[in-house]
Amino acid sequence: MHEFASSLLYRIITFDLDYRVEIHDHLVKVRRNGNEQKTSFSDITSKPEVVGGWLWDKIIFNRSDGRRYVIAGIRKSESESFNNELTRLIKSFHAESIHPFYQKIGSSYEEFKNLFSDKFVRHSVVENWRNKNTELVRKFDNAFVFEFLPEKKSNNIRKFIELHFRSHAIRDGLNSKFIEKEKEKYKDFFDQVENNPLTESQRLACIINEDNNLVLAGAGSGKTSVIIAKAGYLIESGLAKPDEKLILAYGRKASKETDERIKEKLPH
Repeated sequence: MHEFASSLLYRIITFDLDYRVEIHDHLVKVRRNGNEQKTSFSDITSKPEVVGGWLWDKIIFNRSDGRRYVIAGIRKSESESFNNELTRLIKSFHAESIHPFYQKIGSSYEEFKNLFSDKFVRHSVVENWRNKNTELVRKFDNAFVFEFLPEKKSNNIRKFIELHFRSHAIRDGLNSKFIEKEKEKYKDFFDQVENNPLTESQRLACIINEDNNLVLAGAGSGKTSVIIAKAGYLIESGLAKPDEKLILAYGRKASKETDERIKEKLPH
């Protein structure tokens, strides 16, 4: 604990002779008018600054609740040393408190990368990763912290925060590349599965494997062709086995036609 005596003149003018300022390992304590005000280092979001005055100095910093906190009545001869000691302790506090969370960044990066193992990645998969790492990102949500970390650590944390923020945009980009790759890989299948080659939209409907897939199509536009091709693509790509699919048709005629065409086009 470090105690910094305040200006005697300040204590006389404020009628508070017991006014004291103490710095502990993890907080600042100000004793004023018989009451104690404590501010944890974790709540300090800006570097403490010395504001000079005629008779005494002040130390000012921002808090996580949005308020500016003022430690008044500091002797002018001690204000710089007070501020340097406070800054040093805050630096040490953040370096120690962030370390265990920083250690988790590597595994989270690896987990995100492994989501994209040559397959279409669904929205829910990335959202689950985001939710799992939201609390970790919050631990770094203090720009002031970066002032006390080595440049390499600061950059790694910033990249991780950006990854968390842009995770779905990254998913969209990688899924687009995967779709193009699949269209080329299964071109012959999409060309031959029906009497006429599938259109671009029909091929997209087959490859995209989102949590929920809504396909809007008018009469005679090839809805049944998409259903047949989708079932075949799932089997050909190894995403599903024949006995793991259920196709429903509302109407006997449609059901019979779908059943016959599947048996003809997809003998397996």
